[in-house]
Amino acid sequence: MEDQDGSLERGTGSGGGALASVLEPFSAMALHVHRAPGAVVGRVAEQDAIRQELGSAATGRFAGLTLEGEPGIGKTRLLLAAGEMASAAGFTTIAVTADEELRGPFLIARSILGSREAVQAAAERPGTSDVLAASLHSMSGQDDPGLATLPADRRLLRTFDLGAVAFRALASETPLAVLIDDLQWSDDDSLRLLRYVVRSDATSPIFLMLAIRPEEFAQVTEAVNLIADMDRMGFLRRMKVERLNQSGTRDLLAAVLGGAVDAGGAAVMHAQAEGVPFILEEMARAYRDGGMIQEIDGVWRLAGNAERLVPSAVKTLISRRAAHLPDETKELLAEAAVLGRHFSLKDLHEVELQVNGNSPAPAALAVALAPAVSAGLLAEHAQEAAADYSFQHEQVRDFAAATLTQARRRAIHAAIVRLLLSGEPSPGSLPLLAFHAKAAGDAAVCVRFSVEASRNALAANAPEEVLRVVELALPTAATSQERLDLLESRDRALDMLRRPSERLEGLAELSALAEALGDSHLELDVRLRRAAALRTAEEYER
Repeated sequence: MEDQDGSLERGTGSGGGALASVLEPFSAMALHVHRAPGAVVGRVAEQDAIRQELGSAATGRFAGLTLEGEPGIGKTRLLLAAGEMASAAGFTTIAVTADEELRGPFLIARSILGSREAVQAAAERPGTSDVLAASLHSMSGQDDPGLATLPADRRLLRTFDLGAVAFRALASETPLAVLIDDLQWSDDDSLRLLRYVVRSDATSPIFLMLAIRPEEFAQVTEAVNLIADMDRMGFLRRMKVERLNQSGTRDLLAAVLGGAVDAGGAAVMHAQAEGVPFILEEMARAYRDGGMIQEIDGVWRLAGNAERLVPSAVKTLISRRAAHLPDETKELLAEAAVLGRHFSLKDLHEVELQVNGNSPAPAALAVALAPAVSAGLLAEHAQEAAADYSFQHEQVRDFAAATLTQARRRAIHAAIVRLLLSGEPSPGSLPLLAFHAKAAGDAAVCVRFSVEASRNALAANAPEEVLRVVELALPTAATSQERLDLLESRDRALDMLRRPSERLEGLAELSALAEALGDSHLELDVRLRRAAALRTAEEYER
C-alpha cells in the first residue's frame, strides 16, 4: 500500500501505520478522474452507453455497465471519460483500480468508502460520516469488541449490512458513480460486498462501471457471480470494447501525432497494430522518434521502409522507445517496476539506498526519470496525488521489470521488506509484506506475517482474504505451529463463509497434524469442528 505522500505503508515504531485511520483514503489506488485523459477517439457507442446508464442512475435506480476487452484496448481511458461525465452531471464520483499484487481485507471496498470523495460527500450530510465510519471500522477489524460473541457468519453479514447502508447514504442526496478498473484483480471480500450492495440498494441512484479483462475474469468466481447477479436483476449493460476500424485508427493517429495522417500510411499501421489502440500509440511514437513517419505539407506520411516492419508485439515497440533512454533511467525504471504500477520518489530513493548503499536525492531521481516521462513510458502525477509516477501501462511495467536479473529482483524485494519492517508493521501492510518476503525468498518472514495477516483478516470479517493469505504461505510453512495457525485460520474462514464441504476437506489435514503431534486436545477440537461442519451441511446422521 501507499500512504498519502505516495510512500509504502510502514509502521512508525509505536504500533501505528500510514493507514492507521480507517477514514484515510486509499488514494494510491485511485484513478485520477480530475485529470483530463485526452479526447476519447471513436468509441461513440461506448460513450453513448455511459451517458444512458448515468441517466438511468440519476433517475433513482441502480445501473451497471461493464467494459470488457483485451489489455491496451482503451478501457481505462473510457473509465476516465466516464468519471468526467459523471462529475459534470452532479454525481459523487469515486474511481479506484485493483492491483494484481496489492491485496488486503475488503481493500477495494475500503478504497471506495475511504476515498477523499466519499469522506467529503459524507461530511456534507448529517449522520453520514458516522455511517461511513461504522462500515470502515467493521471492514478494518475495529468493530465493537462486544460483537465478538456473534457467530462468524453473522459478523460477516453485519459487515455487509453496514457496507450497503454506507453506499445508500452516499447516494442519498446526490447520485453516486463508482468506477472500478481491472475488476478481475479485486479482492473477493469486496466483490461479495458489492453483490450485497446490488441486492440491497437496488432503488438507490448508484452507477457502477467495471472494466474487465475477459481472459482473466472467468477465473475469478466472485467477479463472475457479481456480473451474473447484476445481469439477472436487469441492472447491467455489458459492452465488449472492440479493436478500432481503419477510420478509428486514422483518427487516433491524428490525435497522437497532432495532425492528419495520409490514408495509405494509416492503413499500413492499422494492419501492423491490428487495431489495438495502445499498440497504435506506441507505434506512432516509435515511428516518429525513428524518423519513419514524417510531417510533409501538414500531413504525416509513412516512410517506405516502415511498410516492411511488422512490430507484432508491444514489447518490441516499448523496447525501441526505451533504447534511447539513458542507462540510469532504464535502471531506475526497472527498480521502480518492482515497487508497483504506482510509486513515489521517496520509496525509490530508500530502495536505492538499501540495494546500492547510496542513492541520489529524490529531486535528482526526478531528473533522471524525466526522459521516461518524455518518452511516454511514465506518467507524472500532480503534487497532491498519492504517488509521484505511474507506468503508462502494465505492459510497460512488465517490460521494465523483465530487464532485471533474478538476483537483482530478489534484492529489491528484500529491500522493500526491510523498509516495511523499519518500524512496527501496520496491519494494512502485512499482506504486502508477506508478498514481498515470498518474492525475496524469505519463507520465515512470509509465513510469520501471513499468520498475522490471516488473524487481522478474520477480525475484519474478511474470510476470502484469509483464504488467499493462507494459500500464499502454507506451502512454505516450516514448523508444526505455523501450519496449525494457518490451517485453523482457514477453517474459521470457511466456517464464516458457510462452505462445509471445503471445511471438511481442510479439517482432514488439521486432523492429520493433530495425530502427528499427539495432541489429544487438538484432536477433540477437530472432532467438534467436524461436527459443526456436518451440522451446517445438514448431514445429521454423520
